Amino acid sequence: VAGGRWSAAELEFAAAAAAHPDSALIGRALAASLPFLAVPKPALEAIRGEVDRWTPGSDVSSPLPESIRPLTGHLRLYLLGLLSVRLGAVADALRYAGEIQRLPAPPESGALVRDLERTIRADVAGATGRTAVGLALLDGVKGEVPFELIRLPYFSEEYARYLRALFLQRSGRNAEALRLAEVAFIGTPNELYCRAPVHLLRAEIQQRLKNRPAALEEYSRFVALWRACDPALRPVVERAKADLAAMAAEPR
Repeated sequence: VAGGRWSAAELEFAAAAAAHPDSALIGRALAASLPFLAVPKPALEAIRGEVDRWTPGSDVSSPLPESIRPLTGHLRLYLLGLLSVRLGAVADALRYAGEIQRLPAPPESGALVRDLERTIRADVAGATGRTAVGLALLDGVKGEVPFELIRLPYFSEEYARYLRALFLQRSGRNAEALRLAEVAFIGTPNELYCRAPVHLLRAEIQQRLKNRPAALEEYSRFVALWRACDPALRPVVERAKADLAAMAAEPR
């Protein structure tokens, strides 16, 4: 996933599912929902179908951690919402967000559940060109995650941070976007997944800010990390290479 190689990652998720069905399904769905991967539509539809049919906790041989069992219903709806956005099914995504809001949750997890809902709605807003609405929704996502859940990738709110950095960039708030992109993913559970896209985001921001050395470094790191990416992502890498070459050729 970190190398932009969904085709290879899908095989690994399938192998993991033989031993840990629930965990593999969650991991596969979470990875497929990432906006910077090129997951084929049939695969997205198949994964969403599996999550829709999933009964959390049914895998008695490899049970999910006790700390997340009260929130497995919310997690299922969250994954369904994000996958629906990737499929362009925004009405479905908003329906799942509403169901999260109505599903009872432990009092100590109330803020986390609210943030899952807001992240789906912000993702929908971004996908439909309403960046300001997405930012307003993400303003309320403040990392209020119970301590025992903070290291779980599906509850660590990395996705919301990535969306916020992206939306800030789209809004021309480059300095804010850069500050967030520089610190928001250090030591997070899925830091490796986000590393290449965040380097690309920082490269584009630094280029806008005319910080040529920093932009060159960020583009170089992105290209190196996705040098063996899937063919569907090659255009992204080629554009980065072209920007890198053009900047390198500029007079100092």
